[in-house]
Amino acid sequence: MDKAFWAAIKANGCDVPVGYTPQALLPELLAGLGSVDPELRDELSLEILGTWLDAGHYPPEDLHRITAQMLVNVGQGLGQGENDLVFLRTFSVLILANLLYCDAQAAFLTGEEFHHMKAAAIEYLATEHDLRGYVPGKGWAHSVAHTADLLAWLARSPRANDDDLADMLDAISRKLLAHTGYACYDKEAFRLGRAVMAILQRDLLPNETLVAWAETLTGSPAMKEAFSAGRDNERQHNLVAFLAALHLMVTYQPDLAEATRAALLQALHGAVRSYVSFIA
Repeated sequence: MDKAFWAAIKANGCDVPVGYTPQALLPELLAGLGSVDPELRDELSLEILGTWLDAGHYPPEDLHRITAQMLVNVGQGLGQGENDLVFLRTFSVLILANLLYCDAQAAFLTGEEFHHMKAAAIEYLATEHDLRGYVPGKGWAHSVAHTADLLAWLARSPRANDDDLADMLDAISRKLLAHTGYACYDKEAFRLGRAVMAILQRDLLPNETLVAWAETLTGSPAMKEAFSAGRDNERQHNLVAFLAALHLMVTYQPDLAEATRAALLQALHGAVRSYVSFIA
């Protein structure tokens, strides 16, 4: 990609340049999502494509093609560990979230596409092993945070039913309980918490289901034994950071039903106590 060309577009308010069409420039924009140059990827490709999507520059037939390509991208090199393909995956995840925003403004997704997105998000969260946040010289990878953003938009969609929301909650808890060997300290806990809040705000799941889910985060005796022996501290960090972030969000979210708030706070308090002995 010619960085100067795209930088000029951004400097001009992301207007489509004279003599070009959004369709003609789309392949280059999509390719830029996988660049290891953070300016080209984050500040140009992602921002310009997102702006053009939001502006309605792509008709439904293009949106379907973009959706299909992003779903393919999310699987590229998945499960291989740390390598540069993570950028293509995680920034394709962000475009999927952007497409859900577009669908909320003017519906274009089919039911099959929506559920393919949901399944891909859940599989990606479970299978991605490259959990780096900021990569020196290459910028943000941030797979957990980006997937949390996608889950939040999936949860907000009126296409999501109670079973979909329960599946997303389960995916989040399984990720947190899995051994990762990586401490997520780049605000991933708050991004995952925001996804859970989007699920709660749909008010489709009974309080009993929500409490049972929160109680799954207390982990197993073997996990607690490992933590007490100073092993697997990355997983403990991720769990405690998430529980604390979600506790804070549930406490102060104004539009939660009070019965839901009270039930969840009690369950979350118990979960935090299971990992932090000095909590009363």
